[in-house]
Amino acid sequence: MDAFLAITCHPEDAEAAMEARTLALMAGRSHPRAPRLERPGLILFDLSDRHGPNRLLALSAHDGSPEGAVFGSVFARSDKLVPAPPVHDVMPEEARRILRSRGGALLADYWGSYIAFLPDADGYAVLTSPTGAIPCFHTRRGAVRLVFSDLAACACLGWRDTSINYDFVGRLLLYDKIQTGETGLCGVHELNAGCRLDASLDAETGGLVWDPREVAGQALELPEPDAARLLRQTVRYVVQSWAADCGAILLNLSGGLDSAIVAACLGEMDRGDIEAVHFRLLSDDPPEAHYARDAARCAGLALHEIPLDPATALPAPEHHPLSVRPWRQFLALDHGDAIGGDLLAGQPALFSGQGGDHLFLETRSPLVFADYVSRHGPGPRLAAELLGAARLSGQSIWSTAASAMSALHGRNRESRFARDLAARSLPMHEAAGGPSGTLNLLPLWACERGGLPPAKFEQVASLVHMAHLRDTVRRDGLGRTCHPLISQPLVDLCLRLPAYCLSPRGVSRGLARHAMTGRIPDSVRLRRSKGNASKFFAARISAARQRIVSHLMEGELVRQGLLKAAEVEAFMRTDAFARMPSGRTMLVLYAIEAWLQRWKSYQA
Repeated sequence: MDAFLAITCHPEDAEAAMEARTLALMAGRSHPRAPRLERPGLILFDLSDRHGPNRLLALSAHDGSPEGAVFGSVFARSDKLVPAPPVHDVMPEEARRILRSRGGALLADYWGSYIAFLPDADGYAVLTSPTGAIPCFHTRRGAVRLVFSDLAACACLGWRDTSINYDFVGRLLLYDKIQTGETGLCGVHELNAGCRLDASLDAETGGLVWDPREVAGQALELPEPDAARLLRQTVRYVVQSWAADCGAILLNLSGGLDSAIVAACLGEMDRGDIEAVHFRLLSDDPPEAHYARDAARCAGLALHEIPLDPATALPAPEHHPLSVRPWRQFLALDHGDAIGGDLLAGQPALFSGQGGDHLFLETRSPLVFADYVSRHGPGPRLAAELLGAARLSGQSIWSTAASAMSALHGRNRESRFARDLAARSLPMHEAAGGPSGTLNLLPLWACERGGLPPAKFEQVASLVHMAHLRDTVRRDGLGRTCHPLISQPLVDLCLRLPAYCLSPRGVSRGLARHAMTGRIPDSVRLRRSKGNASKFFAARISAARQRIVSHLMEGELVRQGLLKAAEVEAFMRTDAFARMPSGRTMLVLYAIEAWLQRWKSYQA
């Protein structure tokens, strides 16, 4: 994974500089071979599993001004959408332009996964890329600020005196993807995607510099053939650019539309070091392997089928890594262990099709018609768009029209996602106070419409899911995890295309399906069903019932009053986890409990 540590301070504060040097010495002893980049007031380490000349990018203006740095992969935008590897150096004139714009030129003319350090009056401001692909946490040590992505990689700096933020943990029980800048550790904060943290040591949260609502407000309406062509070119551009930044690649080919699209783009590259894997669930869920085989065959990629057994034992709490918040992938079956063998030689990058549902717009919402009305009003296409939205939602035209008018003229400006979140509490959450208000759980842009039409706002709000697909903890065997569809050029394009353009004639993800005609098999391109793993997770919980119940009922969550032991026991005893859509929350609770027990053990 891509991991970094930055130690920043005011460049003219001699005492802070000495403290920063001491911390850097400690980090250097733990990571003696880690590349580093130093500037007055900034020491930046590359702690990645793999190293290359593009990980640490100096912004050297050569005019006497303070200099900045960027960690990560930075691609130059191409108007012609020509795939290319990331930039390896920035000329002084261009660096000066980026520095003077406080990173604005970086957001406008580049893309990728990166964390930028920009000189400011009190040291260095920190800027995160709009996709948030690299986690960015920060805390204070006296007059020094630590900025990092992986706490375990920075364990040498000492965290035993850090206290648990139990208020945050209580809210995680309701929704484990909280993005408010808080973490599970007091005094440690997260800088979310598209934000800038100024250099003041008093600043604890960053200001938003990239708002997806503003991008979505710049609507781009094109004839369907032109929109499909532009979408296809943009997908190819981002996928193949990321592939150029990687050595060997394993594509997680689920059998769905989105991973098949990535497979098609990778197959065009005619490289011998790209293969695909399909994780076959040994459960009663509908099989997906035949779709994956069709997609791999069409793309010309070798496919390896890996069985996943839901009866595999859950990891013990002591195996949870040290992290600033519970690790969402803790209970995911380890892909490295499952794959094994020669496929992991050279630590290949693991690609996926994640993000496609949110960007290509997987939806059944009748509000697509509301977006058309808000932009065009009555006109010759009104009836056709109404029929398409009714077909998309499975509702009558009267119900579709009523939903659209209610959304356009009603008072409710919250996203449906925010409203659903407030209603998902289970009885066992009551000890934590139940839902505490969506504004305490989500970024503002996912809660307030900001002038967007209803369906487009629902798409914007769904982007909160994508931030938690990234790697936050190292995993043995695999190299970096890359979700190439979650790239700024494609995000920008899909936000600008109106919802009814992404769903032509009432077909969910219809524009993407049109764009890939002849490039992926029709068995995948035209399918309407989606893969489902609900029975797999139910079987996993059932197999681990005793371990889950014992750890939860006698654990830290109950001890801290955040869970009621009786409610946990009743929920598991009556097999409610197998009947309710939210039943897999038991795995979330177990992961949170494991994280708490790991920290308790570490601090003891």
